[in-house]
Amino acid sequence: MMHRIILAFAVFAVIGCGGYSLPPATSRTVSPDDLVGEWRYSPYAKGSPTVVLSLKPESVFTQTVRVHDQTITQSGSWALQGAELVLSDVLTDFDGGRPAKQAWRIIDRGVAAKGFAILGGATDPDQWVVFEGNREPRNAADSR
Repeated sequence: MMHRIILAFAVFAVIGCGGYSLPPATSRTVSPDDLVGEWRYSPYAKGSPTVVLSLKPESVFTQTVRVHDQTITQSGSWALQGAELVLSDVLTDFDGGRPAKQAWRIIDRGVAAKGFAILGGATDPDQWVVFEGNREPRNAADSR
């Protein structure tokens, strides 16, 4: 009887601990125009860094990180390869180091700008974050 209880508990534990699976890259066609604009990561944990990634049409980005009372700004270039976003010189470690490997993918997100979001970060996918975009890219006509 005890063996059955242990076996039932073990099966329940394995089923109940289904691994977290990251959303796959979108299967839809993504164009650079879909990504131009402002993308934000706003964590739930108080005191965590907030990040704004501004992707410009000329394949340049500006990243603004706010940690407590400090603001860090970084610029680089960006390119789209299928549903993968390639960012050069992006900050992913705010203590001065830079990881050797990064991955950024465009994912489907129904409530996000144009139905996309950016998922990614440094090395460990368990540490990846989601950047949500503005509903519509801002242009000169909007500011009148």
